Amino acid sequence: MDSMGYLGIFVALLGAIGALWAGLAYRRSRALVEAAKNWRDAPGTIVATDIERRGGGSASSSYTYYRPLVRYTYVVNGREREGSRLRFAPINSRTRGVAERALAPYSAGAAVKVRYDPDDPDQSALEPGKTSPGLLVGAIALFLLMLGGAAIVVMAVRGVFSADVSGHWHVRFQADNVAYEGDLDAVRGAGPLTLAFTDQQGRKRAREDCTLSRHRDHVLVRCANPQMIEGAGTYSADNFDLAYQGASRLTGSVTSNGVAAGTATFTR
Repeated sequence: MDSMGYLGIFVALLGAIGALWAGLAYRRSRALVEAAKNWRDAPGTIVATDIERRGGGSASSSYTYYRPLVRYTYVVNGREREGSRLRFAPINSRTRGVAERALAPYSAGAAVKVRYDPDDPDQSALEPGKTSPGLLVGAIALFLLMLGGAAIVVMAVRGVFSADVSGHWHVRFQADNVAYEGDLDAVRGAGPLTLAFTDQQGRKRAREDCTLSRHRDHVLVRCANPQMIEGAGTYSADNFDLAYQGASRLTGSVTSNGVAAGTATFTR
């Protein structure tokens, strides 16, 4: 698997972790919305509002988002308390206008109705019946990111992103009832192929220089300069026409002196 495959693994893990976090956060916020149906009302007053810019150094940054902030007081059982929760999930907006609209009903000094938990009066919200859709949207987006990462991994394993077929290959082929087996070590698409075989004259070994090229799922291996390194006789250069079946397997045919000789398999 090439570097794109490892990038795909990273993207998939990032998407999976993010989707899980956002999904659980959305689920928690919805559970709080349901629980808040049993909360009580208390009179309150807006103390201050603000819009916080986060994520980027400038307003034009692609990472910048805006969050509306509110601070209010309310009275429960004769005691004044302070709260800062607008909804159960924070509103994070890519535009300042959305944050401004969320704060529009809450100008400083305005009287408001605060909802609070009777079992824990310090827990309160101004809009407990609402939750930010951003968590659900984020969970869906991150889930799609995870699927995208998984797709990258699958394509990387299939070699879609890399035309380079360099590396160590174990070569097997059969021609004229003789089995040939050896190793090809290619660096930047070129390297020596050393083969061992046994014919009627006994065991022999041959070496030839090969170049590998790939276009999509088609791999050509062209060899030249054959020489015997063990045993007597001569050896003719081989040429392979192969199908790319993944990062660790090539299969196809072999020819020698322009004549089809048999089938070949490259594995690693």
